Amino acid sequence: LEANSIELRVDPPAQPSSAGSRLKNGERSDVENIVRHGKEPARDKAPFGRPAGPVPDWVLERFVKVENQFYFLDGKEAFTDHGNKITTYSENTVVIQSIVAIARERSKGEITVKGSDYFRKEAWFAARLAGLEVHGYKPSPFEQERLARALARRQQIAQENNPSKEAPEADPGPANGASPKSS
Repeated sequence: LEANSIELRVDPPAQPSSAGSRLKNGERSDVENIVRHGKEPARDKAPFGRPAGPVPDWVLERFVKVENQFYFLDGKEAFTDHGNKITTYSENTVVIQSIVAIARERSKGEITVKGSDYFRKEAWFAARLAGLEVHGYKPSPFEQERLARALARRQQIAQENNPSKEAPEADPGPANGASPKSS
């Protein structure tokens, strides 16, 4: 069974200028470390159980977090946070919305979805509601209309609740009316 995933587009690490790219005495490049020690340096991992980046409070409240693993309250695995990639075997709507919320906090407005058709479709919908650009899924005309209606409904509710201000920024949280699908 292949994992579903959302990969975040983030700014690449700053590259040193040519003048500053020389290593100091005794330092080894990542390539040398891979050759000498047989493994790549750890990247995108959350040390000592801390998130590898921001995680919305409502996500932390909904799941039990152990290191980079997030679990449902009954102990079933929900998703794994790798920093710039979040993976899950679940197709649960709340899991998808939670992953998208994390992606929204960390990404530069773009994500790539991979996995089952259902996961990619629901992740596309949640991410577009959150204002993210999505690669890895091509929505049907029906899905595009579903999104347009959801965005219009959200804007109408926001205007009714606060007619003097513009609609608030989109939030992919579970309050969008979607009911969770079992994993």
